[in-house]
Amino acid sequence: MGLLLDNTWRSSFDFGKAEPGLSSFGAVDGPLNYYLIYGPSPRQVLESYAWLTGKPPLPPMWALGFQHSRYSYYPQARVLEVANRLRADRIPADAIYLDIEFQDKKFPFTVDCQRFPDFPGMLAQLKAENFHLVTITDLHIADAPRLSTLSIGSMNQDSRSALQRMRRCTTFTACKTRARPSRD
Repeated sequence: MGLLLDNTWRSSFDFGKAEPGLSSFGAVDGPLNYYLIYGPSPRQVLESYAWLTGKPPLPPMWALGFQHSRYSYYPQARVLEVANRLRADRIPADAIYLDIEFQDKKFPFTVDCQRFPDFPGMLAQLKAENFHLVTITDLHIADAPRLSTLSIGSMNQDSRSALQRMRRCTTFTACKTRARPSRD
């Protein structure tokens, strides 16, 4: 027998901790959608579950291959040096990871243009060598002033200069100064 609790609210499960021999589960709010899945065998329960929810897609083959990672590689020249060395020494590698050091001040969805002056070019070089690049980001709300395109006119000169640099080198939509500049 299988059970699916279909609810996006915070859910709880207790398998005998609060009261030995008693299992309980539930959610604080949301719809009351429970699916009891009869097998009778575990295999039949899983087949019915997959029919109900859909089968997950298989990951790409490279994701199951050799991946090279450490705390961080920077600057851009170091990333390319590592990639070239892996290929020169014939060390199998399908992916290289960049930890949060590639980001500007570790802000999510940014690129440090000082350390990575040609991020798209680096991606193209890695792709030409059959590498995939995996970028790690720690999602958080940065403790920084928020900018909007409406506030650009009231920014000080340093902020306007930073925005101009960002327009030249950032490849993500959320960018260094937390603004989303137009590309006119």
